[in-house]
Amino acid sequence: MHIAQLWPTWVPKLRSPQFVIIITLFFLLTALVATKATSSVDSAISLYASNIPPGSDMISLLIIGVTSLGDVVTLVIISIVLSIIRRTRKQGLILLITILLTVILLTYIKPIVARDNPDYPSPIMSSNVSRGFVIEGDTLSTLSRDYSYPSNHVAISTAFAFIVGYALNKRSRISGWLIWSFPFIVALTRILLIQHYVTDAIGGLLFGLIVSIIMSNVMHLGREVSIVKST
Repeated sequence: MHIAQLWPTWVPKLRSPQFVIIITLFFLLTALVATKATSSVDSAISLYASNIPPGSDMISLLIIGVTSLGDVVTLVIISIVLSIIRRTRKQGLILLITILLTVILLTYIKPIVARDNPDYPSPIMSSNVSRGFVIEGDTLSTLSRDYSYPSNHVAISTAFAFIVGYALNKRSRISGWLIWSFPFIVALTRILLIQHYVTDAIGGLLFGLIVSIIMSNVMHLGREVSIVKST
């Protein structure tokens, strides 16, 4: 089946099968996490990550640097810059509102699921090269600071890829898709740094999509544009 049939427009409507499937997957995964059905798999992967040697200083610095790009402060600054530029003003405003809404919602969702942060040691953060670096917590709120599901960093990185990717896709289908590597790379670095479990990252990706699609529909982010450009 052609991808245009599976996901015909970049911004699906709120009543579309695609949006319904994303919401269903998120609630299903959330239920599995809340009932600790994924604990054994998540713990095994995090334990494996904690035993991976940190490698060279350059690799450690790269991982820390990439994960910092998914920080709330970093993406808020980027969205403000985009909102100042005339031709990207709308995308910037939608991105800024989406990020802030995501952060607020996750402040209340995390304590409901109440999954504790991973407690395995991170070889990268234990190395000498990490001295002086402070990785931003997944939330600044004391209400949800000790909980990890879903990942706030992955959620807002997904919002960035979705909203900025829409503008890029209008100019180049390749660049529109390449930007989706950003949330996946941020997710990988958070897992390697033992900041999140794998299902935290998946949940963050789904939640980021949900909020992005809702806000893009509400604020009319070109819902008519096809995701696949004609050749």
